[in-house]
Amino acid sequence: MTWGYSTPRVISSLTSTPVPFNTQNIIEPPITVACRLQYWEGLIQQFVDYAEMSLSENDVSEMVLPEVRHADSPDLAAAQIWRLNIPNPEGSEVLVPPASLAASVKVDSCFVPCLIPGLQLGVTLESLELHLTNHLHCLGRVVPTKLQPFYLCPSFQPAGEFAVVTLDNLLLAASHWAGSLNKSNIQVCTICKKRYFINYL
Repeated sequence: MTWGYSTPRVISSLTSTPVPFNTQNIIEPPITVACRLQYWEGLIQQFVDYAEMSLSENDVSEMVLPEVRHADSPDLAAAQIWRLNIPNPEGSEVLVPPASLAASVKVDSCFVPCLIPGLQLGVTLESLELHLTNHLHCLGRVVPTKLQPFYLCPSFQPAGEFAVVTLDNLLLAASHWAGSLNKSNIQVCTICKKRYFINYL
């Protein structure tokens, strides 16, 4: 279940009345169902876990959230898009239909200006390939102490490529909050597709 606001807001409280589970085809119905509150982080283009609670068919559930009165808390997050995510194994029945969840959940939110970053920067590279090359004519041919008793092959070229690293979908995201928070956050996401080393020892 996903919802949004016109401006970034903080979820201050979230409660759920008893939710009917869809357990018609389940031999051993669960007593509770885990539910995650997530927010959309536009810089890294993915949902980020924020808090978690357990839904019940019999009891009222309340999510434990950071207190908004401490606006400088590093655990607080403000976002325009939020969602409740209930993990379901592939091929399994949907335990809680979205309509039932929407009818059972009450959400309170508030606008906290200091939680909105004053500066954000995002850099995305589809692919980045790094070629690492040595230049022994600049560094010398003495083997470092940590690599002894190994030694360099006499036929080893004084300059050559020894490693190649390929990074796919590289994403660098940085945010800075001014004012009372005065903090910065840097996130790096990537997939290391291939890596190989050439041994000259």
